[in-house]
Amino acid sequence: MAKSTNPGTLPLPTPLPLFPPNRRKKWLEFREDFYDYALSNGIFGQTPEVQLSHFRTALGPQCKSKLRALKVTVANNSVDVIKLAAESNIPSPLLESTVKAWEKEYCGKQNVLVVREKFYACNQGSIDFERFLEKVCELAEDCEFPTEVKDEMIRDRLVLGLDSDRLKDRVIQNDKNDLRSVIEVLRRSSRSLPMISTTAEISGAVKEEAVHKVRGERASRQSAGQSKTEGGKCQFCQYVHRPGQVCPAKDRKCAKCNKFGHFAKACRQSNRVNFIHDEGETSTDYESDENEAFAVMPEQGIRKKKKRVFGNLTLRYQGRDRIVRLQIDSGATVNLLPLQMYKQLRAQGAIAPMKKSSMNLRMYNGDYSRAVGEVSAVLFNNSRSIEVTFQIVDLPEQPLLGASESLALGCIKMGDNVEFVNLVTPMEQENQLENLLREYDDVFKGVGRLPGKVKIQLKDDVVP
Repeated sequence: MAKSTNPGTLPLPTPLPLFPPNRRKKWLEFREDFYDYALSNGIFGQTPEVQLSHFRTALGPQCKSKLRALKVTVANNSVDVIKLAAESNIPSPLLESTVKAWEKEYCGKQNVLVVREKFYACNQGSIDFERFLEKVCELAEDCEFPTEVKDEMIRDRLVLGLDSDRLKDRVIQNDKNDLRSVIEVLRRSSRSLPMISTTAEISGAVKEEAVHKVRGERASRQSAGQSKTEGGKCQFCQYVHRPGQVCPAKDRKCAKCNKFGHFAKACRQSNRVNFIHDEGETSTDYESDENEAFAVMPEQGIRKKKKRVFGNLTLRYQGRDRIVRLQIDSGATVNLLPLQMYKQLRAQGAIAPMKKSSMNLRMYNGDYSRAVGEVSAVLFNNSRSIEVTFQIVDLPEQPLLGASESLALGCIKMGDNVEFVNLVTPMEQENQLENLLREYDDVFKGVGRLPGKVKIQLKDDVVP
């Protein structure tokens, strides 16, 4: 930018680039700067030719050659009009007509739909966040968004166009969602993620060096709890394992004898009762037999991953559908939704607001966890649909669909003689139980004595 030699005057504006990323914005800024320069230096009081020469000089070398080829029509260029414009310190008809013709040539006819299509399709890709932010803001200038929604549109494009799902999660979990707060979160997070990636790459390189050694060690021995019988089947789960795979029956409770370490179908007890069938990783048989209470149905959208079964079901809210991935659990009596996943769905407007819940949940490991709330949702599986109530838990669990809902949606089918045992206790009932235990403390504690003499008959081969 040139410097002014006279005090109180403004210098020439920065030359106008010929192909900027945001033409209209650049032109409006240049026109404003040129008019300020002309007023400050008394250019409008000079002849029309001198005014035009100042305008050509201000445009710069890139645009000057294109301006020469421009045909300009001056509507009223009489001496009286020129004199009046000079006395009023406004542009002459020649300069005004030239500026309007150049604006039309330079900016062109703008189709707002085409410009907004480019804005909505803008994604981060491989560029850093600062360049992505600059790109989104430049595109937004041409979109002619109303002032009251412009910041929200920029914010949404920044979040939806991110290349990292981890960054999206951090923004969604943040309480403040205005544009300034979102930009601050993304700037902090984008600076920390490259460090995490570098650490992961170094760690991955170290693991790669040791992978052959680890595989060799695994191939030379079986995993704990794994034993093979005739036909290659494990005697504890009755399935065939890959080399090095831990037996799925390890630490699992038998539904026949209530002992740990094997499934009911591998139990050696003579008594036969119904049990829940655990699908092994290599099993492909989905038919139920006389001893199976549940078996997985090969419905559309239902697939296995290792020992767990997942279903891609449709969640509908306010007329909009969204695919959600749920674990199908035939042994669960409630439906679980992690708090983090609920927040993500809620931020996207894909699920109803949370309600209060008085449920106390007993997990598979025996721990108790209180639900932070509950939410109702409509789920679809092919032609079937039901309204499901999810208990929201602040735990790193998989979203889970319980037995009764899985049956209703056709994800699983049920054999005979099956009962559901509810492991969910309302808080009022739990409080009553605790009060009874405290009130009759002497009954429920200590070593009891039976009245009179008692004779206990033991088997000969049993050691007391």
